[in-house]
Amino acid sequence: MSQGILIASDQNQEWLLPWWWRHYSASNDYPVAFVDFGMSPEMKAWCLERGELIPFTLKMPRILKSSVSLDQQIIWENHYGKKIWQRRKIWFKKPFAFQLSPFAFSIWLDLDTQVNKNLEPLFNSLLFFDIALKRDSEEIQWLHRERGYIDSNEVNYDCGVVAFRKEAPILLHWIEEIEERNSEYVFDQQALSKALAKHALFELPELANWSAAKGINPDALIVHYHGGYLKEWIKQQEMQHSPA
Repeated sequence: MSQGILIASDQNQEWLLPWWWRHYSASNDYPVAFVDFGMSPEMKAWCLERGELIPFTLKMPRILKSSVSLDQQIIWENHYGKKIWQRRKIWFKKPFAFQLSPFAFSIWLDLDTQVNKNLEPLFNSLLFFDIALKRDSEEIQWLHRERGYIDSNEVNYDCGVVAFRKEAPILLHWIEEIEERNSEYVFDQQALSKALAKHALFELPELANWSAAKGINPDALIVHYHGGYLKEWIKQQEMQHSPA
């Protein structure tokens, strides 16, 4: 059974790679495939020393600000800042990167996830399911419904940690949502949540993708440092870790 880890980076986020690798490799030796969203030559070489480097050559749908209504543009910028438009172009690459995985069974990890333990339990979740991920908190569910990002009968899932089978039909439906209706979604995970309404999945426990915003949890399998201020904390830790 081919199992491995899938991550991706562009030049703006590649500073996270050494931090991510240091925590991951302390308790795991699954092979890692790095998808190149536009890394520097130095970090491409760094990745090649540790795993497989996969160029991102797939054709993407157009992710245009102009396709979003003016009212929605204002709302999104007020909620997430004016950099949201460039970030969306990166976020929506995620399901396409899933297609490039060289593994039959993969675990996708965002670069801001700190792996604290062996990831075998996540692979085990794929024994009877095509995909496994964590349901967002009730607070996030309410917020997304309040803002109209998901319908009242839908569930929002966190895409920072995703275990999946390469041939899972849900991946194609996720891509279809982005190709046909990306102007309706701020994030890739909203498109996935919409697609998941018609598919079975395994819901990961909260400890499999613990939000760092909730504080330190020694029992967490993975801690997710989502959001700008949490990434800033990582940066400060890396500065202290780097040799003078």
